[in-house]
Amino acid sequence: MPCSRKSTVYTAKDFVVSAGCILFEGPDPLGETSLNVCLVQSQSSGEWLLPKGRKDCNEELPAAAVRETFEETGYHCDLLPVDMVTRAPTSELGDTCTSHLVQDCKEPFTVQVRHNSDNTIKLVYYFVGCSDGSSKQANTQMGHEDFESIFVPAEEAIDKLSYANEAEIVREAVRLVLATKQRRLQKECKTKSG
Repeated sequence: MPCSRKSTVYTAKDFVVSAGCILFEGPDPLGETSLNVCLVQSQSSGEWLLPKGRKDCNEELPAAAVRETFEETGYHCDLLPVDMVTRAPTSELGDTCTSHLVQDCKEPFTVQVRHNSDNTIKLVYYFVGCSDGSSKQANTQMGHEDFESIFVPAEEAIDKLSYANEAEIVREAVRLVLATKQRRLQKECKTKSG
């Protein structure tokens, strides 16, 4: 008889996978003195949100995050490698189920599970991203979308977001970027002194 553990099973008709990025301004936000984050505002509801959207069939999750971020904001986006503690296995550690620090990681740093009123769920995977420095492009949104995007200082973004859990997601992304920046600075100092 199979072992049992606490879990919930959803078939494809009962969930949707979405992805997005916490989009930091500039091609190298780790080198900036202040961090600006891109938010989108729904012109119909007035809500301030993080850019995200549904993954297409057969699309890789990181590609969906980058595509959706571009579509909703108009800014080209690259994934930003950050240091994070994760349970994802690495080639060095093998198949481990313990949490460990991975440097320069481009994996999702958080997942949001939304429970809908019709007993379906939406899984939203967030990555850390940065704009590539190019200008904002117009007409990148789907026909039903009505977002306006803007870069604001990270603390302002946290205050502006309409949902507390999205503010927490931005706080974590900022923490990861600052920790990665600190490690890189320490590494540069050691290299220069050694």
